[in-house]
Amino acid sequence: MYPILLSLLLSSTPAQARTAVVPHLHGQGVDPTLLANISELLADEVRFHDKYSEVILLSKDESLITPECLRSTRCVYKHAKKKGSRVAVAGKVFVTGDKLEFYLVLCDKGYFKRNLRFQIDNDILAIAEGLAPYVKELMFGKSKKKEKVQAPVEEVVPVTLAPIILNEDEQVDIQIDDSETENLMGDGLGWGSEDVPVKPISKEEREQEAQEKLAAAKKQEAIKQREAQARLEAERKKREAREQERLERERKEQARLEAERALKEEQERIEREAREQERLERERKERARLEAERKKTEAAQSEEQKAAALLAAMRREKEQKEEEKAAAILAAMRNEKEKEVTLEPVERPPNPVTSDFDFDAPTKPKKKKKPKKKKTPKKKKVSNSSYEDVKARVTARVGVSKFQTLPAFVTYGGEISYFPIPFFDIVVGAEAFATRRLISSELLEEGESPQQWNTILPVNIGGLYHFDMEAIIPYVGADIVMLPGYVREASSMAMGMRIRTGIDFPVAETLNFNVNLAVGFLSGEDFQLVQADLQSFGGLPQFSVGTSFLF
Repeated sequence: MYPILLSLLLSSTPAQARTAVVPHLHGQGVDPTLLANISELLADEVRFHDKYSEVILLSKDESLITPECLRSTRCVYKHAKKKGSRVAVAGKVFVTGDKLEFYLVLCDKGYFKRNLRFQIDNDILAIAEGLAPYVKELMFGKSKKKEKVQAPVEEVVPVTLAPIILNEDEQVDIQIDDSETENLMGDGLGWGSEDVPVKPISKEEREQEAQEKLAAAKKQEAIKQREAQARLEAERKKREAREQERLERERKEQARLEAERALKEEQERIEREAREQERLERERKERARLEAERKKTEAAQSEEQKAAALLAAMRREKEQKEEEKAAAILAAMRNEKEKEVTLEPVERPPNPVTSDFDFDAPTKPKKKKKPKKKKTPKKKKVSNSSYEDVKARVTARVGVSKFQTLPAFVTYGGEISYFPIPFFDIVVGAEAFATRRLISSELLEEGESPQQWNTILPVNIGGLYHFDMEAIIPYVGADIVMLPGYVREASSMAMGMRIRTGIDFPVAETLNFNVNLAVGFLSGEDFQLVQADLQSFGGLPQFSVGTSFLF
């Protein structure tokens, strides 16, 4: 196993600038030590290819891979997001008879790009040699020309033959053909006549020769074993060095993230303090303004009270003079009547003035003056544009909106308003946001069109204040936006807030033409599942027009 792993690691090439995460495999009926070795072997096979710059193997404690998790892209994708990556290679291993069955998935940018199921003999050498082509197929897909997998090479064990020893009474019949011996005595081609041995090789010499060959074979085997151990030791040291480098990189990355987090927290604290100072300053200015208005109002009220008191005194003085004058006139009339009674009627002509009972010389009675009716000030008629007596309003609108890099939205919907007090209403509404998107071919099912309409339905609730003018009715306000179900695997709804303004143009007594403008934001942690380049926070402007009905 170790020589094969060494050859795989030494033959790896530089990778692209991407990171892949390999969680610890899930095992069923597999020895934990063997499962850890298979997980490490899978990470080494992923490193072997030039697709990723770094491959991170998660420990068993960091991995939460289960059979249920392997069916959820969101669960597998969370393991990649832990390390700041978008690619995860996960899977499970379980025993089926004398074989191990593998199920591997490749999760890229929140989607299952490929999955693969295969079986390998339950042997560490067979796994080390047979896993490579399947990992390559998982990462790059099936090639048009299938590569031939080299059969495992069996290690040849040297066999040492024992020397053949003959007894004294045994004979060996050796027959040599004349063609084989014709050049034995030739000039320079074989032995000369003086070199021909005349004494046969003894049994001790043959045994000694066999012992020397056996010792040489053992020595050669020992040299090979030492070389193999040296290679394994070098591989172990390299593996330890790589592990130390990985731990050092993780430590530096953790330190960098901690420093960035501390800097970000410090900046947020400074911003919060600045905002708090601005808020306190605004409150102080607002209190000063209200105090000045109060004093101004009190001064105006005191002037009005003085004028009212002066007017009342003048009225009382005038009434008193009129009463005195009326009393004087009444006294003069009474004195004159008394004088008329004391005169003698004989010396005077008959009084032309008769009483009401004198029918001889009737006179027309004076007409009594009717008391004048006091004029009451007429009430001003309420114009058609006034919201003073309105209790409810229903509005329907259409418009346009934009959110981050998505195409422009066409919006349509409506809202219902209730006026608890004059000129202020509570608004509840819902508007559909529809856009036509170009879907990637990797996410399309067979037969689907690449251009599709996608629609979301945010709900808003808030309040508006209307300013009563003669020709137009402007308003300002704010509302909260809630967006549930914007993606099938979203963990929560998206939330946001908008500032709104607009104008109502009266058309009839209960009908207005409405122009509405809203500016706000929308925040959701799963927007990347809709489109990879979307951020979790973005602005949401909207312009719309419509019709309002008053009740």
